[in-house]
Amino acid sequence: MPASLREHDKIKPDDTFKIMDLDGIFVPMPLTPMVPELAGEIEQARVDTGLSVEEMLASLRDRHEWYVREKFGPARQ
Repeated sequence: MPASLREHDKIKPDDTFKIMDLDGIFVPMPLTPMVPELAGEIEQARVDTGLSVEEMLASLRDRHEWYVREKFGPARQ
């Protein structure tokens, strides 16, 4: 990408984006990193419910096992 475009759009070296092709017109679409935001929301939910990290992980494992049983049926031995 030409330096003049990076300067004009204030694109920094660590910015991430995808290029959308709009019928031959290429438009950069910024990608917002979501991990820090999601991590904050998860931690706030944990604090609000009073769960420890271990309790939250156990609950996630239980939910995953339930989902697998619902989607694929009981495990076969």
